[in-house]
Amino acid sequence: MSAQRGRLMLIYIGSAVDSANLLGGLKSTTFTMNNSVIDVSTKDTLGWRELLEDGSLKFFSIACDGIFKD
Repeated sequence: MSAQRGRLMLIYIGSAVDSANLLGGLKSTTFTMNNSVIDVSTKDTLGWRELLEDGSLKFFSIACDGIFKD
């Protein structure tokens, strides 16, 4: 599939492209990905910040605005 402009993005419901039903088209989309460290500091760390080794929280969100069919 080739790249398309965001305002040309369409949303389908169904398992196959040939038999899927068009739900609507999007005017704008926002994709956000974040990765943050996990702070495991306690009173025992004597005021020093301690981070979880090889651990992080991953966030992924999609926001869409558009026109949808009934």
